[in-house]
This record gives sequence, C-alpha cells and structure tokens, in this order.
Amino acid sequence: MTVRFGVIGADHLHLFQMVDRLVAAGATAVAHAPSGGLVAMYAGWQKESQECSAHDILADDSISLVVLAGVPAERAPVAVSALLAGKHVLSDKPGVTTIAQLDAVRAAIGGR
Repeated sequence: MTVRFGVIGADHLHLFQMVDRLVAAGATAVAHAPSGGLVAMYAGWQKESQECSAHDILADDSISLVVLAGVPAERAPVAVSALLAGKHVLSDKPGVTTIAQLDAVRAAIGGR
C-alpha cells in the first residue's frame, strides 16, 4: 500500500526535505492546504498535489499521513486534529512550543 500524504502549512524550507524523502521512499503527495508563504513554490514542485482545505485533508480517509511545516506555534494544534482524525503526523521542528501543547499531543496519542 502506498502512503498518501497531505501537507498543512508551508512556512519552512524543511518542508521540501521532508517531502523529498517521503516521495523517494515511495509515498505520494496528494493534497496541500493553501497556507504558508511557500505554498506556491510547493504546488509548483509537487504538481500532483491538489489544493484543498486543511479540513478536507483531515477528512480524507485515503490520506494516512499529514506533514506539518507551518508556523511553529500552530503545528501542535494541527497535529492534535490530525491524530484525532486517525492520521500519522510528520512535523517540522519544533512540533510543540509550550508544555500545554505537548500535553495535548500526548493526550491525542493516548498518553504515550
């Protein structure tokens, strides 16, 4: 089975490294949310990726992984939403910026 992933947040250049490695490993970029200063560059690079809302990415059962490279303070809430939607998450660093965000992420993965 091919891993299909969506991107939410395109504000850091690490996005391109993460996606490059995922694609090299056989994953498929299928969707991206229209947020972040690098979204146009990303869309031009990953031409098969369709622009859609973050909500639509999270609701799409065919997407198993969400890649996050948005504003650092906004990554954890998106990660929590993705985890609660049954997705795996790959976040640029930092994935959390406060203890409260860390607690929320831990709760979303079952306290691990």
